[in-house]
Amino acid sequence: MKLSLDHLPATARELIDVMGLPATLRFIEAYRGQTLAIAKGKRLRGTAHLQEIAEKIGAVAAKALCRRYGGSYLSVPMCTAALRAMRDARLQARFDEITGGGNSARHAVSVLVREFTLDGSTVWRVLKRPSGDAALEAKAADDRQPALF
Repeated sequence: MKLSLDHLPATARELIDVMGLPATLRFIEAYRGQTLAIAKGKRLRGTAHLQEIAEKIGAVAAKALCRRYGGSYLSVPMCTAALRAMRDARLQARFDEITGGGNSARHAVSVLVREFTLDGSTVWRVLKRPSGDAALEAKAADDRQPALF
């Protein structure tokens, strides 16, 4: 499953440029939704805070984070749209797997409701949404449609 970076907020894309994707994912998982004072690492308290971050994302990534954001506040993005897109892609793949085995769509949805702890109507809504290339084609068609007013 490949996910486009378009679902990520600008802050997350910038963090990927600074620390790399694996470290950014660990950083967001650990601190999402928080506003952190990123220390410069010159005082004991700041060094301890950077060490705590380094334990979660690695020393090299923590140093890169310090170089870029040291002395400032950083709001760590929630990445809700990206997480939802990943969940939806996993749900669609699992649906295809279940129905590919000869099971009905209704049976597949009842399984997915339990596996993903979602409401049945939410599962159906996700399944009816275009995904992958179809979604890109639909978006491109929308972009080509001229406005009426």
